[in-house]
Amino acid sequence: MPRVVHPPIRSVRILARLRGRDGFTLIEALVAFVVLALVMVAMQRLAVGNVDGALRAAERVEATRVAETLLSSRALGARGEPAEGRLENHGWSVRFEPVPLAAGTSGDIGARVFEPMRMIVTVQAGERRGGVLTAEAIRLVRIDRAER
Repeated sequence: MPRVVHPPIRSVRILARLRGRDGFTLIEALVAFVVLALVMVAMQRLAVGNVDGALRAAERVEATRVAETLLSSRALGARGEPAEGRLENHGWSVRFEPVPLAAGTSGDIGARVFEPMRMIVTVQAGERRGGVLTAEAIRLVRIDRAER
């Protein structure tokens, strides 16, 4: 007859306890659910932040295009007058400031027809965020004969 070896009594108790434990306890399931919820909230915030950043970048690109269009417009500010308006759903304004010239470089005022002016274009970059884009260029502005 073969000899049957019985495990020690302590091992039998541990095995019996483990056999009755086929699933997770309620506390373990709740902890896992809370951890999963925290991870999902963090991922959602990251996704919203990425979308927000992409929208801001797109608005900035549109505002830059508007500023470039205004800076290259020959009709705008040909006489150095300030102007404002809306283009591609962006509010804009243009103003001019005189460029200081070094002594002796301006020549005789009677001979000049154009004067260099700093053209400052301000474009509202985003309606929701209130961003403002400012671009500058030097432009020759025609001087009226009456100003001379």
